Amino acid sequence: SILDIQVNLDMLRLFTVVDRGPASVYCKAIKWATRPLVLRPPSPTQLEMLYESPASGLVPLVTGGVVELYLGPLVTGSYFDVYCYAEEAMALPPPGSESVRRGMSDAAILLTRRTVLMMGPVFNPDGWHCAAGRPCRVTGILGPGGLVGRDLSQDDKVMTRFDHCPSRCRCSGQEDAWHKGAECTQISRDPDVVLPAPGAG
Repeated sequence: SILDIQVNLDMLRLFTVVDRGPASVYCKAIKWATRPLVLRPPSPTQLEMLYESPASGLVPLVTGGVVELYLGPLVTGSYFDVYCYAEEAMALPPPGSESVRRGMSDAAILLTRRTVLMMGPVFNPDGWHCAAGRPCRVTGILGPGGLVGRDLSQDDKVMTRFDHCPSRCRCSGQEDAWHKGAECTQISRDPDVVLPAPGAG
């Protein structure tokens, strides 16, 4: 069972307790759906926990013990259901095999469920559209639970990132009317900064 969960900005620290060992412990966090409706995801099965859990640990003692696990990075400002699964320590069977696992049933896995709300603002899947070199307003930022401005203050800042965007701002490789886009460069994309036509002096 899950003894305690500590919530950080995008990471969970779990403490799980196992009554007896040696045993393997698997834990995973499943995000609630928010579009188009808020919907709790179905609970995982034994095999899903066994093969899809990103965090696992081992309890080597026959008397059992506590395992510390970490889950993340997770989406900020979102609800997650956390589940854990434990079974007698043994090698994983080949996928599709019919070997019997000496572990928790699907019903027992459901009983381990803990719901957590991550810290930080809610991710906006539509993003914000800004032009380089121009002022840009970022409004309607949602805090945890989908409330505007929750846990945010005037001391919070907008952080820009220098790594790749998640596909929506990727260079298309097609030249536009301002002779931009044929090559992906860091040249200004501001429409008022026009590049000369090819061959122009």
